Amino acid sequence: MNKGGKIAVTILLIVGFFIIGILLSAAGASKTFTGLLALGLFFGIREMWKKPKIDESTEIKLDKTQNNDSENNITKQ
Repeated sequence: MNKGGKIAVTILLIVGFFIIGILLSAAGASKTFTGLLALGLFFGIREMWKKPKIDESTEIKLDKTQNNDSENNITKQ
C-alpha cells in the first residue's frame, strides 16, 4: 500500500472511531469497551505503518531438495 493510501485509511479509521465512540457512549456502553476499541485501533494502525523486515543476507541459499528426473532418465539409458 502506498503512503497516500495509508494516510487516507488512517484518517478514515480515526474519524470512524470517534463516530462509533460517540454512538456507544450515548447508548450507555462501558468506557472499558471503548478503551479496548481504541487499543485495537492503535495496534491496527501501528501494524499497517510498520515496515516489513527484509533479510539483507548476501548468502545464496540453494534448494537441494529438488531432483531433476529428466536428466537422471537420460543418463541412465
